[in-house]
Amino acid sequence: MTAVFISHASADAEHATIVKKWLKEQGLENVFLDLDKVGGIGAGENWERRLYEEVARCHAVILIVTSDWLNSKWCFAEFSMARSLGKVIFPILRGGEDIAVIGPELGSIQAERWNEEGKSHLAERLNSVAHEIARGHRYSPERPPY
Repeated sequence: MTAVFISHASADAEHATIVKKWLKEQGLENVFLDLDKVGGIGAGENWERRLYEEVARCHAVILIVTSDWLNSKWCFAEFSMARSLGKVIFPILRGGEDIAVIGPELGSIQAERWNEEGKSHLAERLNSVAHEIARGHRYSPERPPY
């Protein structure tokens, strides 16, 4: 099962909730959103450690890129960790955000707008990631076992 992490700025909490609901409608049940009342970060929990654990555990990271996200050191930390671990990263631009706003750090990753076309493309890519995970790792018989 594909695990997805949603990275968002606090100011974009409402939109992050909308994205999580949409992901569930796409059949993705294993989605981490820090503010979720059921699977998110609980009262008294070490939130920083939990965020890093969830980024490490997931297969894909969705970045809700806004000016608030770009100004957040924690959002950048989530992105940097995901990139360093080789996670599949999906930046999405909500509303009127311009693609030029994403800057050089995200410039090499295809960003999608949060519209019907962007959602369709994101659903296809997430489905592709799920199929890749389902295939698993092929072991070569020629490879030494040590």
